[in-house]
Amino acid sequence: MEAIKHYEQALALDPKFGVAATALAWMYREAQWTEVRSKELGLSIEEARNKANTYFTEAAKNPSAAYYRILTAKLNMQQRSDEAIVAAERAIALDASDPENYEWLSNAMIYNGRAADGLGYLDAAARVDPKWSRTRYFLAGLAYFSMDRFKEAAATLEKIEPESKETTYWDFWSNYLGLMLLVSTYGQLEQSDDAAKARERIKAYLIKVDEHEYTGLIVAGEFPFKHYADLERVLVGLRKAGVPELSFGFDAKSPNRLDGAAIRTLLFGHEAHGRNLSGDAYRRVTADDGTTRVFVGDWSDTGQSWVEGDFLCFFYPSRWRTCGVVFRNPGGTSAQKNEYLFITQWDRFEFSVVK
Repeated sequence: MEAIKHYEQALALDPKFGVAATALAWMYREAQWTEVRSKELGLSIEEARNKANTYFTEAAKNPSAAYYRILTAKLNMQQRSDEAIVAAERAIALDASDPENYEWLSNAMIYNGRAADGLGYLDAAARVDPKWSRTRYFLAGLAYFSMDRFKEAAATLEKIEPESKETTYWDFWSNYLGLMLLVSTYGQLEQSDDAAKARERIKAYLIKVDEHEYTGLIVAGEFPFKHYADLERVLVGLRKAGVPELSFGFDAKSPNRLDGAAIRTLLFGHEAHGRNLSGDAYRRVTADDGTTRVFVGDWSDTGQSWVEGDFLCFFYPSRWRTCGVVFRNPGGTSAQKNEYLFITQWDRFEFSVVK
């Protein structure tokens, strides 16, 4: 709270102080993820998101290295790792003495399918600051995993220190994502006992981010690889570890599940109407190029949708990257607008295509 107050005062005195705008975007971005974090600032999750987006827009007018780090994260989650690499390189050009800039470039390289190059930039970060952080161990583990070097991935991910009172926002996510990947790594190694232990360890993190269970849908949303084969590698490990792919008990192998091509044919270039679990009206308008306007109850936004394997993934400025699957509903009718089911980690939608 004190830091936010001081940064806001600094920005009021100098509207061109891009570092302050970036810091505020970063802090409100952190607050938007759970109700507990946002309430600490006296805000709703939606208000925290809006403030984060507003300050990020301001930061773009006078970009700093930190701004380009956040931009790298946003671009990665939109599966735009080519552009994320460019943003991270700009961060390094502005400040070559900050190891985080090299770590973010490593992150973008790995998601871009260039895991060996990603490891190289972790070496560059180590030359600036030899001390390895949770983030660095996670990225190294992700790079090894992406190169099918599963034993090295497991050994590296196990080096991530448990959370402590001093754990930061990014430390939390390195721990959380590291455990997600560790479960899959042990699955790939067919070490079922170790996979089960990692699944047990992840439960505390699921509670903190308001997740009811660990599924492949979470991984599809959190690991934005450019190439689907890299995501499938993680999903294969999860299947071997006994992790369900879908939420709400849905069967990933159901004959009613639509494949990627069928999802594209059904939704792209069309409009769908329906409702979600809570009974809120649901409307989705998806252009041929994936530009998507969505309405759920009182909320609406315009973003981008795309198909990854047999997942429908999407990104909205007021939300984050999410992936879901589509099923035929054998008992549904056009009149009831429930011929299909759209399943995400957090919600279920029944809908019909109306245009």
